[in-house]
Amino acid sequence: MVNFKSFVDGQTKRIYYNQNFNCDCGKEYSIVNSIMITPKLKADVYGMGSRTRNGLHILFCDYDEKDKFTLGDIVAELKRVQEKHFLSHWFIFQRPRTKSFHAVCPTTHTLQSAFSILQDLSVDLAFVNAPKFFQGKQWILGSTNKGERPAHKFIKLVKSPHQDRKTVSNAHVLFLEKYYKAPKLLYINKDKFKTIPLIKYKTGNRLK
Repeated sequence: MVNFKSFVDGQTKRIYYNQNFNCDCGKEYSIVNSIMITPKLKADVYGMGSRTRNGLHILFCDYDEKDKFTLGDIVAELKRVQEKHFLSHWFIFQRPRTKSFHAVCPTTHTLQSAFSILQDLSVDLAFVNAPKFFQGKQWILGSTNKGERPAHKFIKLVKSPHQDRKTVSNAHVLFLEKYYKAPKLLYINKDKFKTIPLIKYKTGNRLK
């Protein structure tokens, strides 16, 4: 039996379990399943989705503040994957007065390719796996206040020599420039789309 009291810490948890059984045919089988336990969803948040109009995805990273990464730690690993995968610039955001960081790279990828790159980073695993479990099959980064906590603010650009090696999402670049006041940069290899998914969702994690 699962002790649910052990999960009352304000964090979303996923429990995996399996049960073995024998059938009349003499074969053995296992039932494998999982459930997600989350705090009561109280606050409305609006976030941008990773999906582009032609079904590709840009890269979103959510570094959980409980992992206590420094900005230097994050910049170092973003540069590593930038070189490894010939990615465009990274934009880094921080929630004021916390160790909660977001990072966005507007280079477009298939869902499988984006998932593979995120697995090569120290990003919160629940965030990496989110498209597997939630409707829409995309990553979402909150862009507005979260309860009493202020929204993330742009703090740093990690420039890349590969900004035109692969296609970038024009719509996401425009959103970063207009909403977050991120630097305006020249991209030659952009798609032609101008709208991104803005998604309303509820959260119960760390509202103060």
